Amino acid sequence: MNDRLVERWSKEREKGQLRYVAKTSLILSLALIFGRLFGAYLSHDGVWMESHWEEVVLHSLFVLLFTPFISLVSWNLREASYKKALKRRTNR
Repeated sequence: MNDRLVERWSKEREKGQLRYVAKTSLILSLALIFGRLFGAYLSHDGVWMESHWEEVVLHSLFVLLFTPFISLVSWNLREASYKKALKRRTNR
């Protein structure tokens, strides 16, 4: 992690883990759900199939439940990298 990324993460972590997880989960969830809707629309030449609703709803529920775990893993990886970078700074 270079100095710029250390400073950026320092500012991000001040805002808190909950905010980070909520923000990244929301962004990732919306992107995945929109992509799924758009893909379903395009796969049938612009005709929306009624049978897609059940699939889209189940996919959306799965995404909304799963993305917070991905965000927590991301937080922990960034935090470990940040602490390692701070340790290297102090050892110089």
